[in-house]
Amino acid sequence: MDGRKAGQEKKGLLAGHRFGIHARTGEPFGIAVAEMVKAGCITFVPVEGGQAEIVNHPDLTYSDVDDAVNKIDRILRDERREDALRLHLKAQGELFSTERFMAGIRAAVEQFLATRGSQRKVAR
Repeated sequence: MDGRKAGQEKKGLLAGHRFGIHARTGEPFGIAVAEMVKAGCITFVPVEGGQAEIVNHPDLTYSDVDDAVNKIDRILRDERREDALRLHLKAQGELFSTERFMAGIRAAVEQFLATRGSQRKVAR
């Protein structure tokens, strides 16, 4: 058991792995899943919960242990499928990038300021 990791230590741990498994069902988001995906891990998650939206692929979501074993085995035996999933997850990981988050915040602030400005013009 590696225990709690943070910062560069966590990034190093994740970067040293090609695959990840998340087992908590019904989790609202799953930041650990987003971190594994951003680190380049093919990540398997329960079909129930927000983490399924992060991976966003039926080959990476499982309904029970047998389903997980079958999907993992199938991907380990098919290099092309593994490569395709890595490309898919790379695109998914961009959804959780710092740049995208900052752009979203900037857009929200700009929209707020534009709305606030138009409200002032109406009030006069």
